[in-house]
Amino acid sequence: MSVKYQTALLKELLALKEAVDAGQIHRAAEKNGFRQTNFSKLLKDLESRFGITLFQRTSTGLIPTNVARTLYPEIQAIDTALNKIEAAHVKEENLTGSLTIWMEEEFSENPILKPLSLFYARYPKISLHLLTDKKTDLRSADVVVIDKSTRAVPPHSTPLFECKTHAHFYTSRDYLEKHGHPKNLADFLENYDNCLRQFYLNMPECYFLLKQAQHLNTISDSGTVIMRLVLDGDSVALLPDWCKNIYQDLVRLENVDFALVQHFIAYTPRTEQHAKLQLFTNFMREASLDQRIPVSFFD
Repeated sequence: MSVKYQTALLKELLALKEAVDAGQIHRAAEKNGFRQTNFSKLLKDLESRFGITLFQRTSTGLIPTNVARTLYPEIQAIDTALNKIEAAHVKEENLTGSLTIWMEEEFSENPILKPLSLFYARYPKISLHLLTDKKTDLRSADVVVIDKSTRAVPPHSTPLFECKTHAHFYTSRDYLEKHGHPKNLADFLENYDNCLRQFYLNMPECYFLLKQAQHLNTISDSGTVIMRLVLDGDSVALLPDWCKNIYQDLVRLENVDFALVQHFIAYTPRTEQHAKLQLFTNFMREASLDQRIPVSFFD
């Protein structure tokens, strides 16, 4: 085979792997910097080249055919070999491509958002794909950050680092100027407006909040919505302590004796850690040594 033929074939094969990983063509195209039509053409060209069908297309995404499933491990081996070559010979500052990171929707509550911006500033050639869609197949991401109180780390994945913090009740200065400080937990539950994440109410240690709070005005599965209500001076919410480092106007209700431990863990579903993933892990380790984020690493 000529180099020209091999280059075209390799591009089509890698597009097949990305489509299988992403489960949808538009996600695979977006992750790899393609227009959807151009990415679709790669798959159609591969089907024409081999005279095969690669996917069944459904309303919820792509279902690989038996032929695609057979090809996948062979393509994965090629991808692994390319990553090893890249890691061994390409300088860090010349690394390109993308890094896909999935995390819980509430960026405002996550201490790794700031380091992510610093990572991009240092390595602008690497495109960061930050995903929050709950329907995302997490196996397609390079890094996944989850709250261990809501979901478990899947088997056959590699833990990278973890963040632990306490959650207390916080509000804004504007709210306290209007309502004053609560005397204690009982006073707070009876007289103060409260908004809570839905998953907190599913935790046994928070069940009494649902039963006793007289002004539980908002329940949401969105951390961003909750944070907006607090910052706008409309309510009080149970928030991780690291939020205070991000939003200086937050005020903790010191007289309200209640706290929870939150435990975030980052892992990778990848069996082989490619160069960009290793670079990200090393950067996060450096950030933790600078005490910019409260993380500890799995060695």
